Amino acid sequence: MTLPDYVVFENIVLVLTKRLRSAFNFLSHFFHMRPRVFCAKSARQNY
Repeated sequence: MTLPDYVVFENIVLVLTKRLRSAFNFLSHFFHMRPRVFCAKSARQNY
């Protein structure tokens, strides 16, 4: 494996890890906000 290939591979890994972190943060935030939205919808349906 030449040096440029290794650099490209490292950059790809860094981009993938950043995307995974952003996706995980988004999913965690979405799941934390989901119960509130569900409660709000149920309250609206009750009224």
